[in-house]
Amino acid sequence: MPVTDVKLVSAAWTSAGDASPLYESPASPLDIFDRVECVGRAGFQGIGFLDVDLRVALERHGAGAMRKVREAVSRAGMEMVELEYLTGWYSTDPVERKASEEKLEFLLSCAAELGARHIKVGTSIAALQTHPPDYDQIAAEFARICEAAQRVGTKMALELHPWAHACTPELGLGVVRAAPSGSGGLMIDSWQAYRGGWDLSVFEGQSGAHVIAVELADARREPQGTLLEDTVNHRQYCGEGDADIPTFIAAMMSAGFGGFWGIEMLSSEHRATSVEAALKRVRDTTMESFARASCCGS
Repeated sequence: MPVTDVKLVSAAWTSAGDASPLYESPASPLDIFDRVECVGRAGFQGIGFLDVDLRVALERHGAGAMRKVREAVSRAGMEMVELEYLTGWYSTDPVERKASEEKLEFLLSCAAELGARHIKVGTSIAALQTHPPDYDQIAAEFARICEAAQRVGTKMALELHPWAHACTPELGLGVVRAAPSGSGGLMIDSWQAYRGGWDLSVFEGQSGAHVIAVELADARREPQGTLLEDTVNHRQYCGEGDADIPTFIAAMMSAGFGGFWGIEMLSSEHRATSVEAALKRVRDTTMESFARASCCGS
């Protein structure tokens, strides 16, 4: 893929400013329309939002906010919107399941209005569960939410995490293969792949068709604190860590991925930087990694 053809997405946290999953409220302190303009000016082709960001936008701007956001995204020259984050969708706990179903309904409604390409979903943290996972049940529930997504014109992107039930590409593929064709698939994140020690060759051939989204971020060789603390506070800009992002890009290209490339930058340093400067650094470092991947013959 020529570097000029690369389409980058600023994932939700990348343009959120001083916001974190570990804060009392994860919502971005920035107005949603300011974020859209910032991301567009920085040269991205897509943008992501958390569900809480959308709720804040509706509170501030009224019932027509989603339509206005969609128009703002188009004016900013961007082609793609992604939403996040859904968990609990296969839980057997009635309270957790009810909360998940309510969030699912909200995300699907917003996705329809925004024309979102996909909704990011995840599985439960394995260490917090008292029973072993039933992967047949997880696959059936993933197919269910994918069918719901398909009805409103979006998809479900299952993100794999080393600490979750879907902790390897093999387990993830087993889940997403149950979904109706074109309704969902895997999201592969370079940070998660590096920390999980995944063998990306599993995506060669037909399995690569199940990868519908890719995210990029670099990592230090050794985790700083727990994996959760490391992913939230210590991610590195592409090319500034030890994860060899050009090789990861080349592997995903070899698997047939040619869609939008998300950058999910989460770190204390990133949050302390102005959004304009942070987005420029994100884009510049990422494009350098693509240039290096191209030079290596990918």
